[in-house]
Amino acid sequence: METWRSIGSDRAVGGVRVVGLDIATCSFPLTRPVRFGAAVYASREHTFLRIRTDAGIDGFACSLDREVPVAAALRPLAERLVGRDALRGRALIAELLAANAPGRAGLVRAHSLIELALWDVTAKAAGLPLHLLLGGLRERIPALAIAGYLIEERGEDAIVDELTGLREQGFGHLKLMIGARDAAWTHGFLSRCREAIGFETQLSLDVHYSFPSLAEAIRVGRALDELELGFLEDPFPPAQWRHHRALASAIRTPLAAGEDVTDALAYVDLLEAVGVLRVDPTSAGGLEPALRGIHLAEAAGTRVLAHGFPWVNAQLAGAYAAMDWVEVAAPLENGDRFGELLEDPGFALEGGELVLDRRPGAGTRLDWARVEALAAGRWTVGA
Repeated sequence: METWRSIGSDRAVGGVRVVGLDIATCSFPLTRPVRFGAAVYASREHTFLRIRTDAGIDGFACSLDREVPVAAALRPLAERLVGRDALRGRALIAELLAANAPGRAGLVRAHSLIELALWDVTAKAAGLPLHLLLGGLRERIPALAIAGYLIEERGEDAIVDELTGLREQGFGHLKLMIGARDAAWTHGFLSRCREAIGFETQLSLDVHYSFPSLAEAIRVGRALDELELGFLEDPFPPAQWRHHRALASAIRTPLAAGEDVTDALAYVDLLEAVGVLRVDPTSAGGLEPALRGIHLAEAAGTRVLAHGFPWVNAQLAGAYAAMDWVEVAAPLENGDRFGELLEDPGFALEGGELVLDRRPGAGTRLDWARVEALAAGRWTVGA
């Protein structure tokens, strides 16, 4: 079998053909549902994609579905890819987008997986990790640790202890996932958290779209201003950019938003209001729409924080200075077995920093045999 580094020299550009695609879904019931306001997540559903090529290179991608039928959207799209040139991902995605413009919003996560898997093939064919293929800037990136899940079941003391433990491990930025609560409770609890970790460690809050109104968001935001939070994330869905702009003008704490954008043009509107732009290649249409957001943010002097999926997003942060942090979730046993499906995370975690290696690819290193063993559904298109 040809090695990764021999592909570029032994084959003409455009000579890596798609021979088949494998799609799998996994659903993991959570032992304790995760709640943010009206949103309740009782399970974690993931879709996985493997693109196989005649060069022996497999490209991988995965998503968190959030009750969107990603696999069903992928199957007809996959049929268009068999026999096509895997190194011309931009042309293939443009063709898929043009084929069903009215359905674009419903297909965006499926487009994302295809585009990311094609980038994985391209990076492996080039013999480079994605961060070097994108230009290369650094191989150590500060990590932001996400904490605070299941505060109702675990209690406030456990969350404060979690934060102090993460600070002691070397994390310089901690983000609480506790949803929106009333102003008095939120101020009281976050004051306690701030006292526990000090002001040298950045503290931020993600409310996951759970403010019931702009007025309530302003009340809570003003109460938190004195705590010098790094940012207040997702007060409203990204399409409500006017609400973001009104809130930003009423409070001092920077806003963060953008992880569920489905069209890169939406970043333009959000950048009028946010201090931190959120991008997610797995839900925005792939790597290229996320890169558009990063470039727009850089031009505006705005920081960027990618959503989840650190094995992919660390690759972006390795190439772009606007990405101050890559977020990682603090370990919490709650039934999601996703970690068992990765050969490895694609980076090392050392003293609050992610350290990239130079193995070729876009970062998603799936154990496909394990994916198939735990899959609730499987489909193959092509050979």
